[in-house]
Order: sequence, then C-alpha cells, then structure tokens
Amino acid sequence: MLAQLGYEKLDDIIGHTDILRPRDISLMKTRHLDLSYILSNVGLPEWSSSMIRNQEVHSNGPVLDDVLLADPKISDAIENEKVVNKTVEIYNIDRAVCGRIAGAVAKKYGDTGFAGQLNIIFTGSAGQSFACFLTPGMNIRLIGEANDYVGKGMAGGELVVTPVENTGFCPEDATIVGNTCLYGATGGQVFVKGKAGERFAVRNSLAQAVVEGTGDHCCEYMTGGCVVVLGKVGRNVAAGMTGGLAYILDEDETLIRKVNKEIVKIQRVVAPVGQMQLKNLIEAHVEKTGSTKGSLILKDWDKYLPLFWQLVPPSEEDTPEASAEYEQAAVGQGKEVTKGKDSDILQKNTSDSQNGRPNKHNQAFWKAQRRPTWWIVDLLTDHHSSRQDYPELDSLAPPTTVKMVDRELLCMPSTRRSGAPLLPICPKSQLIGRMADPQDAERLAALARAQLNQQNDTQQARHPNPDDDDLRDDDLLDPVNPRRKENVAAPVNLNINRNRPLG
Repeated sequence: MLAQLGYEKLDDIIGHTDILRPRDISLMKTRHLDLSYILSNVGLPEWSSSMIRNQEVHSNGPVLDDVLLADPKISDAIENEKVVNKTVEIYNIDRAVCGRIAGAVAKKYGDTGFAGQLNIIFTGSAGQSFACFLTPGMNIRLIGEANDYVGKGMAGGELVVTPVENTGFCPEDATIVGNTCLYGATGGQVFVKGKAGERFAVRNSLAQAVVEGTGDHCCEYMTGGCVVVLGKVGRNVAAGMTGGLAYILDEDETLIRKVNKEIVKIQRVVAPVGQMQLKNLIEAHVEKTGSTKGSLILKDWDKYLPLFWQLVPPSEEDTPEASAEYEQAAVGQGKEVTKGKDSDILQKNTSDSQNGRPNKHNQAFWKAQRRPTWWIVDLLTDHHSSRQDYPELDSLAPPTTVKMVDRELLCMPSTRRSGAPLLPICPKSQLIGRMADPQDAERLAALARAQLNQQNDTQQARHPNPDDDDLRDDDLLDPVNPRRKENVAAPVNLNINRNRPLG
C-alpha cells in the first residue's frame, strides 16, 4: 500500500493527513460525526523532530528481593536446601517482597519440593503485596504493619504479622494489614495479631488464617481453606463463598445480619472435629503471635466456644469439621475421628508444620473421609449392599433417587422431568440413600414401604376395578406417563430427621 502511494516507509507518511479520507458508510451511530478536524493538515511545528531517542527503559533499580537473593547465606540455603535465619528492615516503598525469592525456590524445587527453611524477619512498614506467592519452607515474620494484598497467591509456608511492642494501642483493635489479604492463596498459614482491612481471604482456596477482626466482604468468593476471626467483621461476610470454613467470634451478637446468606449456612461449632480445628488454630495463633485475645479465649474456652459461629457452604456440609453426625457415622464404620491417631494428624497439621510444608497426609486423610457410602436397598427383598464413592448413582435408570433436603429425604424418580412433583418410592424400584449403616437403610426402607402401601391403598380406592390391567401401579406413580389418571399430590416428605433414630 505504501508503494502504491509513492512512499517507502511509515516514517514518510507521518503528518500526511491529505492521503486520508473518511469512508462513506451510512450508519446511525456515525451520522453526526464530523472528522474534518482530525483530517485537516496543520503541518508540523518548527521545533518538531522525528529522531529516535536512545533512552534506556525506565527501571526502579535494585529492589529488596534482589538484595536478599544476593545474600550468600540465602542463596546457599536455596541451592542446597539449608536453614537460614535473617532479619531485614522494610519500608513502604518495598513492594511484592518475597515474590522473587519464592520464584527462585519454585523454579528449582516446584511448589512442594524445597526441604530447607528460609526464616526471615522483617521490621517496619511493608508496601503492597508483602509475602506474595510464598512456597513451603518460607517462614516470614513481619514486626510492624503492611499494606494491601498481604500473602497474595501464597502456596505454602508461614506468615506471621505482629505490631511493634509498646505501641500504645490495643493490637486487637488496630488494623495492621490492608485490604484483599490472601487473595487467591492456595496453601500455607497466616497469623495476624490485629485487624485486617476489607475482603480478607478473598478467593482463598486452601490457606489457613487467624485474624483478630476484618472489614467488609470477609471470605468473599472463598473456595477452600479455613479462616478464624477473633473479633468483629464488616458487612457482606461470605458473599459467593462456595468452599472452606470460617469461624467467627460473635461477642455482641451482630454477625448474623452481616452474613450474606445466599450460599452459606450459619451454625454453631457443634462437630467435635470442628471444635478441635478451631482450638488448635487459636493455640497456634497464640504461640506464634503472643495474642492477648487468643490467650483469653483459650483460658476460658467453655465460655467462648458457644460464641463462635461456623459458616458452612454446601460443599462442606458433610465434612467432619461441620457435621456432628459424621463422628457417629465414622465410629459406626469402625473409624475413630476425634481420638487417637487421626486426632494427632489434625493436631500436627493445625498447630505445627514440618519444614514449613502443609501436611499432605492430613489433607488426603480427611478428603477420603468425605466420600459418602451409598446404601442400596431393594424394597422387595430387603437386600442391601454398600458402594463407596459412586456419584453415578444419580444418573442410573430406573432406580428412584433419594435426595437429602434440609435434613429430610425426598424421593425423585430418574424419569422426573423439570418441574414435576417429588414422589414417594415407586414399586419394583430400589431405594438409594446416603446412609451411615445398614440399620438406618433398613429403617428408611420400612418407612418407604409404609408410604408406598398407603399410596397403593389410595389408588385402589380410586380404581376399584381389578381387571384394568392397562393401568399398572408404576403408571399411576410415573409423572411423565401420558396414561396417568390422577394427579399425584404435592411434594412428599418421608420426614426423616437425622437427629433422631429412624423408624
């Protein structure tokens, strides 16, 4: 195109607006546009120049991470997986501190392979994104305060933030870390002796944290991990929270109206495993920070435990930390949840970390416990068997699926169309339920048979002619069968209360 216009290069057409013309396109949105001012040739001023300036790209110069990585002790610890201790002053112009160090570790060992320990203490006021992208083996302590995005994207390690001693203010009443802390964190532990700003633990997916108060939108869009708040929070707590658990101390009874209840459920900490998790995290918080607030709670544990609320999204309702019934179910299967070895595993994971790494065995253990056991009970033969971790059962045909809704079981045929009513158990079908043991399944089957017999009696009264072979019981109960003569009543509950024995 340049050759057709008689030019060799782009520099030759700079300022030549005479070779441009507007396109003749009739559009409603361009009808009133006047491009003549843009296309007018105003020429170039006498002082203009087209010479290229050979100026170097702007640089901030060496940053704090460069200084730390240049330290022979730190570089040797990273290279040979050693333990190093370092104390460094930090200022608010130092941003994203620890990010490059974490990158050097991850480049060589990945996100879990570093066996050394980098124990670094910072004193002063940290800038944006302090302790971002930490990896296992990095134990960072800040004595002072920090700006926004503390612990952003951290994948492991440990971060402790405490105020300077003898500051003249009460730590639990002062904000010492900024907004959006733990943004997108995938691991590690954080202990803050003081309050945090808004959006604490936003998009947190696996990290554990203890803080003594937060601003608005705490635990927003959280998908995993655990957050403990030992003080007041702002509004819109747990908005969009789909995973993980939150424990919040509510001494003035104001939390409930601050929680976004669109997804999460609010309950007291009734599960023994959840109580143990909460207490162990507070103990670790006191050990790491010397928290006065945490010490007071532990000293009078029986008084403060009932003041904690647990925020539970649907994905966590069946976990041992959130369900008091889980302990009974596990014991029924021959597993001790709150005593012995399993308790020691959880204790080790929440109160200590070996070489700064999260306890992978602990996470795998509890994840395995969350898999439900499905009991399949045939209504005709009373035969039952168990299948472990079988999510495809919901899509099988023709069995009827039993759904747990608000602690009551609703029966739903596999042929159910959208909007059709829920029905009791159909004849010649199987009963599928998330039962803890065979006895529960048998009792549920008995209830289902009683419900079925009652409905059959009702159908028999409505259709007394026994010779009507064209209309079977299955047809009467099938909501999508075009030959169905009567409308089935509104949703039927089996009224199974899991807090009391079935039957």
